[in-house]
Amino acid sequence: MDRDQFHRTMTDFLTGLDEDGDAVEVGPDDNLFDEGLVTSFSVVGMITHLEGLVGHPIDVSRYGVERFYTIGGLYEVVLAEEALRAGA
Repeated sequence: MDRDQFHRTMTDFLTGLDEDGDAVEVGPDDNLFDEGLVTSFSVVGMITHLEGLVGHPIDVSRYGVERFYTIGGLYEVVLAEEALRAGA
């Protein structure tokens, strides 16, 4: 999955979290927590969504928490997980 596809996938996911169902517009470096798009409750669902994209559980302790703040950081996690899986 390339960066643009991932951004669209995550934007669609975040739109689904919005109570009003409004389309979410967020840049790759926007902090999802500061923007109110992800909360301490919804972060678990976001990680589960990422695990579905990579096809296996993600050991979140492997990454700095700041990687989970932005779509760009999340994309780095997905790339790292795909590399780990390819090397396994």
